[in-house]
Amino acid sequence: MSNKYIITNPLESAEVTVAKDSVYNTNVKILTTRFKKLFKNLEADIKSKTNISKRGKLAGSRLYRYEFDSRIFKKTEDKFSDFDLTFVFLIDVSGSMSSRCKGVTREYLSRLDVSKAITKAISNVLKNTLKGKVGVEILLKACAETSIDDYGNPGFLSRVYSSFVKDLDTDIIDRIGYSSPISKEDKHVKGSSTPEMLLGKGIKYFLNNYISTKNYIIFNLTDGGTYCGMSEDYEGWWGSFDTFSNERSIKTHFKNVPFISIMIGSYKSEGDLGYPNPVFCSDSKFAIRLENVIRKVVKGVVE
Repeated sequence: MSNKYIITNPLESAEVTVAKDSVYNTNVKILTTRFKKLFKNLEADIKSKTNISKRGKLAGSRLYRYEFDSRIFKKTEDKFSDFDLTFVFLIDVSGSMSSRCKGVTREYLSRLDVSKAITKAISNVLKNTLKGKVGVEILLKACAETSIDDYGNPGFLSRVYSSFVKDLDTDIIDRIGYSSPISKEDKHVKGSSTPEMLLGKGIKYFLNNYISTKNYIIFNLTDGGTYCGMSEDYEGWWGSFDTFSNERSIKTHFKNVPFISIMIGSYKSEGDLGYPNPVFCSDSKFAIRLENVIRKVVKGVVE
């Protein structure tokens, strides 16, 4: 790549320190309490099942059946033994995520801050619930508003947090900001477009090569409205990566993959219909809708 381009660190565009009494931190605290209750309930629901078999621990109450039934032993099936799961968050850091919407406190904050509050709350809670068996990966997706030579506007995927890396703390989520991942030296472009599943192949590569757990669930946090200018042919889609292209990419790369679409500050519209399991965060009650979808999807993976 020519040196006329500048790569921007997505963690350097926001303040490192967040005021304890900020609307953002208040949302994190409230969501943490809510999600803690949700995952504690899920943990209780995933109970061990006891089966009667010919081997295992002797079941005294069945000894009278020995002469005609050798199944006098009980064997406990621990569902958590196979509960090998990672939550993969894909956060849209396009310029439109700076628009404001309501958080759980009914106060306004940026769409990106709502996304960060949800992600941080869930990440913190999962450290001590579901027996600590659920990992977290956080990826940022953005599309430069600067065209790279004749290749169009490239999409970028950045890994900013992993619960599997011991030296990382969830406070790093506070530093995520929205900015173009790349710009020209003589023309600094601050905003970025939404690539969405233009990055489908890259996301799939990450899942196949960096996720070590048996199962994973994708959480796509976005305000929708896919746009990515392209001057080259991309898998038969020429010109721009639009809503139709996005829906097609989801079906191509994430078929049968548990996928939750968290539509931040976005109202239900025809353009959003291509997102699986949509949760529309257009008001302060979004947490209730999100909890219901998480409960359904997690149980589907475990059971």
